[in-house]
Amino acid sequence: MSFPRLSAGRRRAALRLESFEDRSVPATLVGANVAGSADSAFAPPDTDGAIGPTHYVQFINGHYAIYNKSTGARLSGYPIDDTTFWNQAGISNTLLNQGTSDTRILFDSLSDRWFAAEITVNFTGAVGNSVMVGRSNTNDPTQGWKATSFVLSSSLFADYPTLGVDGNGVYIGTNNFNSSNNDASVSLILIPKADLLAATPSVANRVVKTVSDPQTAGASNAMGYTLQGVTNYNAGQTTSTPGTVVAVDYNGFGKIDRTPVTWAWPTSRAGRSTRTSTGTTTGSGPPSTRSGT
Repeated sequence: MSFPRLSAGRRRAALRLESFEDRSVPATLVGANVAGSADSAFAPPDTDGAIGPTHYVQFINGHYAIYNKSTGARLSGYPIDDTTFWNQAGISNTLLNQGTSDTRILFDSLSDRWFAAEITVNFTGAVGNSVMVGRSNTNDPTQGWKATSFVLSSSLFADYPTLGVDGNGVYIGTNNFNSSNNDASVSLILIPKADLLAATPSVANRVVKTVSDPQTAGASNAMGYTLQGVTNYNAGQTTSTPGTVVAVDYNGFGKIDRTPVTWAWPTSRAGRSTRTSTGTTTGSGPPSTRSGT
């Protein structure tokens, strides 16, 4: 299987249907089917959602909606704007007026809470945008959220956030671009989960590891592109349980980079990445510029 080459100015590759995938499959019903928020004015909507004990939550560019998990019915009063969601969680209108994009949401069964993330975009493409992160007050997403935010770097635009969670913390990955709109680096932000679950969420103890692009093939500090923290709901995790971050190899889509993470606050460190071949592919590394969010 091959992947199309990402040209400059394109952040995401189009999907291509290969011949072995062109086949009919039996109709299968898995859970409830919901009528998602289809009237988002943003393209792409960056569709994202998660399932909790009694609800399904859809979080897309411009919209936040909650559904009854059993019936698939959207709850009264939804969808609301994503800016309304963040404002109700404590993010100022001053920050939200910059524009928002790239929604992420998941339910963490270990803490029995929902987590969400999104970036501001400054619309003009200016660097120094913010990353917002929040958590629900209970396992019922209708019972309110609390959120906070941080600026990754005053000289970078933090784009395409990823979101992961395990027993120790919350992982956010970003692809970073400079003021000339060129690929500059990738960052992994590690946030102690207990800090976000506090009465007033805090990111003061976050640890950031940034790797400059282009990354040298085989280098000990290489982590790959579009860093994704692995969500781990296994019981029995302790502070000595390592986390994991995976990413496509910067120099070729035929490899996956895996980086172990040691949780030792407040000086958590990301260990050396290891690479696992996933087969021969055609295609190059990540785009050299971004276009939109």
